[in-house]
Amino acid sequence: QSSLEVAKPIPKASVRSTPSMDDGTSAMPSNVNHSMHVTFNEFLARYEGLPEEWQHMNQQFGVPYGSIPKSSVPGYDERIPSVLIMMKRNLVENNGRDQVGIFRLAPDRDDCDFVKNQINTGQFDSVEDVNVIANLIKVWFRDMPSGLLNTIDDETIYKIADLPTEQVPSEYHKFAEPTKSLFLWLLDLMAEVVTNEAVNKMSAKNMSIVLSPNLYQINSENPMAALTMAQKIADFTTKMLAGRLREKHGYDARI
Repeated sequence: QSSLEVAKPIPKASVRSTPSMDDGTSAMPSNVNHSMHVTFNEFLARYEGLPEEWQHMNQQFGVPYGSIPKSSVPGYDERIPSVLIMMKRNLVENNGRDQVGIFRLAPDRDDCDFVKNQINTGQFDSVEDVNVIANLIKVWFRDMPSGLLNTIDDETIYKIADLPTEQVPSEYHKFAEPTKSLFLWLLDLMAEVVTNEAVNKMSAKNMSIVLSPNLYQINSENPMAALTMAQKIADFTTKMLAGRLREKHGYDARI
């Protein structure tokens, strides 16, 4: 599977050999007649030096997963979207793990929309309000064209939701890529918050309740069926998080 090569400058010449996306297609237009110097800034998750007509290349929310620039992260078999790594870093650097109700408290909508637009247009540097960046991590998953957990069949979701915690890791290691790496990355972010629950009051159950609605797109028109599935997704996410906390972080979640 081909992934985007990051942090490599495109020579000051007509662009012909360019980075590729997950599906093997070119990440940048080719056969351009004018000279330019375009680079991908992995730290800030954005292309720099783009001509005006290519600014859409910095769109990070709501685009197909294969089109998102990704970076290697130790511990995961597949690359992780650079924008998620950047947002997590901003959250950690501003002590988001110490914020009471982090990921639960809703930020000002205008502030959130402003920062989201900054990210989508390659203008974002940082934001001090950790509730804004935590919310945008949820929004990024919610805006995925297909829900992260929709790639997992309902039978598996129901099965894991009812498993003892100690049996969960052997199940999630069977997940197909890139779902497995992306979900484990998210679970590890959630775990870093939960292991500080004495300060932030966000238990494994609380984290799962606020994150899970953003991970699965419920298509049923039956209100009761939709409610049942939403609850099952929350139970599944809780059990997955408890399993990851035990396996990787040595933490016994109270669920």
